[in-house]
Amino acid sequence: VVMYEMLAGRPPFDGPTVVHILRQVADDDPPNLSDINQTIPAEVIAICAKAMAKRPEDRFSTATEFSAALRTVLLADPT
Repeated sequence: VVMYEMLAGRPPFDGPTVVHILRQVADDDPPNLSDINQTIPAEVIAICAKAMAKRPEDRFSTATEFSAALRTVLLADPT
């Protein structure tokens, strides 16, 4: 979620109450980052989406796996 907010400039879920936000977290996917910021590389968007997947088995297994994916993408593209 922190990565998403850093890339998008806003949180993935927002609303007037905590209950409203929690319902979005449980039921909705966050807005696609490419719709918010078209300069974000597709690989970075995919990593962020995997990190925020609803089902635990669809997310990174460990923080090390997450950081390795980021490192691979970021070191491959000097921009």
